[in-house]
Amino acid sequence: MKIITDNVPRSKSQCRGGISVREFDQVSPLRGSVIARAIYKDGREEILFEDHNLVVNSARSNMKDIVAGENTATKIVTKMKFGDGGHNPLIPTEAIPPTVSDEDIFGAEVITKNVTHTFPDGPTGTKVMFSATIETGEGNGTGSQAITEAVLQCPDDTIYSHKTWGLITKTNAFAIQFDWTLIF
Repeated sequence: MKIITDNVPRSKSQCRGGISVREFDQVSPLRGSVIARAIYKDGREEILFEDHNLVVNSARSNMKDIVAGENTATKIVTKMKFGDGGHNPLIPTEAIPPTVSDEDIFGAEVITKNVTHTFPDGPTGTKVMFSATIETGEGNGTGSQAITEAVLQCPDDTIYSHKTWGLITKTNAFAIQFDWTLIF
């Protein structure tokens, strides 16, 4: 897409007869971050990881529908789904990178939690943070459970984001709180 303006040309612009032509073919990436904290029974907290996340293609399609007022009830983030397939089985501390075409978690579902949301930079800002906690008695399998990935999920099961990480073995010794921020 080309936008024609009468502004002074800037970098990557072309000037044609006094008119500036700027290219806008590049899609601006949505971005965000995920923080996972272990919360131990004695109240101690430990950051397990803090990293960027990947916003997937289905999120762009969902946002298009929301802006147009189409099927909005099924296109909003309501859940965090956790799985066990986000790490390299041969090198458990190594994450398998997600891709923008992902449509679900890579492995088996461990647990799905409803999310709450807040606006960290206020109601007129550009951030929304989704939070969910896997409690001490949840997501432990038969005593311990690998949790290595998560997605932000909508009621129609489409996803907004996919995050993978190296092996975290969940037990009843701690809860894990996830704070997942999207920046528009």
